Amino acid sequence: MSGLSSDQNRTPIYDMLRRYVEEHTVRFHMPGHKGRLCGDDAAGLTQDMWQMDITELPDTDNLHMPQGPIVEAQRLMAEAYGADQSFLMVNGSTGGLYAMMLAACKPGDSIVVARNCHKSVINGLILAGLSPIYIWPLVLQDWHIAGQIRLEQVREALEQHPEAAAVLITSPDYYGLCADVAGIADACHQRGVPLLVDEAHGAHFVFHEGLPPSAGYCGADIWVNSMHKTLPALTQTAVLHVKSCLVNMDRIRDGLQMVQTTSPSYILMASMDIARRYMTNEGWNDLDDLLGHILDLSQWVYGIGGVKMMDESIKGRCGVAFKDPTRLCFDVSGLGIGAIRAEELLRAEGVQVEMADLYNVLLITTAMDDAEDFVALKEAFGQLAASGRNAKAVCYPLFMTLPRPVQSLLPREAALSATERIPLKNTAGRIAAQPIGLYPPGVPLVCPGEIIDENTVEVFLEMSALGCRVFNIGEDKMIAVVREKSYE
Repeated sequence: MSGLSSDQNRTPIYDMLRRYVEEHTVRFHMPGHKGRLCGDDAAGLTQDMWQMDITELPDTDNLHMPQGPIVEAQRLMAEAYGADQSFLMVNGSTGGLYAMMLAACKPGDSIVVARNCHKSVINGLILAGLSPIYIWPLVLQDWHIAGQIRLEQVREALEQHPEAAAVLITSPDYYGLCADVAGIADACHQRGVPLLVDEAHGAHFVFHEGLPPSAGYCGADIWVNSMHKTLPALTQTAVLHVKSCLVNMDRIRDGLQMVQTTSPSYILMASMDIARRYMTNEGWNDLDDLLGHILDLSQWVYGIGGVKMMDESIKGRCGVAFKDPTRLCFDVSGLGIGAIRAEELLRAEGVQVEMADLYNVLLITTAMDDAEDFVALKEAFGQLAASGRNAKAVCYPLFMTLPRPVQSLLPREAALSATERIPLKNTAGRIAAQPIGLYPPGVPLVCPGEIIDENTVEVFLEMSALGCRVFNIGEDKMIAVVREKSYE
C-alpha cells in the first residue's frame, strides 16, 4: 500500500512481550500461570493455539446457548466450587459483576455496596441504573490501607434501608483481606436479600484448607472468580457462580449475554478447563508446597530491618476475618525509599511484583511458583534492604482518611450528563463524572455523582507527583466533571 510509513513494519505489542519473556523475570504478579505450563494439555494448547482458535460450529458448542462440551465444562466447574451452576466468562470478573447486578436488581433499585470495591462495580451501578448505599471500611492505620466491611455495618445498612435489593461486597480485596462473608450472608438472608461477592482474587480458595473459605461455602448467592489472577489460566478468564433460591437464573443468563462478546475465545475457555482439572488433581500438593515456601520467607523477612510482612495477626482488626497467606504484602517504608522506588529496584534485580502503593509492595503467589522463585525473591530483597540501610523512614499522606464525599447525583445520572474536562486543581466543589482513584488497586476514592472535596484535590495532586497512577486523570491533569447546571 502506497503512502504508508516504514513504521508499518513494527509490531510494538508483540516486541514488548518478546522482550519481557527474554528477560526471564521472576513473576510475582498475575496471571497465575506465571508463564508456565500446568500439564501436557496446556503444552498442546500452546503449540496448537492458532489451529484451535475457532468459532461457533455444529461441533464446538456456543457459550451463550451451550448444549455440548461447554455445558459439561461448566458442570465440572460448578462441582469444583460447590455451586448450583457456574458460567464461564471471557471478559474477566468485570463482566460477571455487571451480570450479577443486572440479575439481582432492577433499574432504580437501591443496593448496599462496600466502598472498598473495584471501579468496575461503580461502572456496574451506572449500567444497571442503581442507587448505591455505600458502607465504608475502617482504615488499618499501621498499613495505610483500608480494612474490610464489618458485619455490623451491613446489618445497620439493611435496617436503615429495607428497600435494598441486594448487598455487594469485595472479599478478598487486592491485599488478600477477607470479610466475614458467612456472617454477612446470614444477615442478608434473614431479610431475604441476596449477597453478591466480588471474589475475583480468591479463585484458589476452594483448593486448600489452609486458605480462607470460599464465598460460596460461606453462603454467597452469586460470586465471581478471576481464574487468571491466582490459577494457571489465561488473562481475561473468570467464572460466575450461583447458589441461591433468591436469584432468577434466566436473568443471570440474560445478563451474561448482554455483557459478553458474541465471539468468545475457545482458547480462553479451554485454559479454564485445563486449570480446573489441574487444580482438582494436583493443586492441593502444589499449594501446600507454596504455603511452606511462604512460611520460610516470613521467618526470613523478620531478620531484615526496615521491612514488615503482613501476617495472620491482622485478623480480627477493622473487619478482617481472614488473611489470604498467598498474597504477600511488605511495608518497606522503614527502608526510607518508598514502595514505588522499591518496586523499581526489585525489577532491576529481576523480580517483578504485582503492584506498589506508597508504603507497600504487593506480590501474588500461586501454585505455579517454585522454590527457585523464592530464592530469587530473597536475594532481591537482600539487595533492596542494603540499598536503604540506615535511611530515614518515609512518611506520606494517608489518603484513606479523606473526608467521605457527598453524593449529589446518582452514578448513572452523572455519567450520562453533559460533561467537561477541567484542570484537577480547579475541581473542588464540582461533581465527578467518572470514578477517580489509584490503580492498582483500582478502588475509587471519588465516584460519579459525588462532589469533589478540596482536600481530595490536594491529595490527588500529591499522589500524582509522587509517582502514583491515578485513573481517569490524564497526563494533562484534567478530569471530567458534570457540566454546571446540566443536571438542574
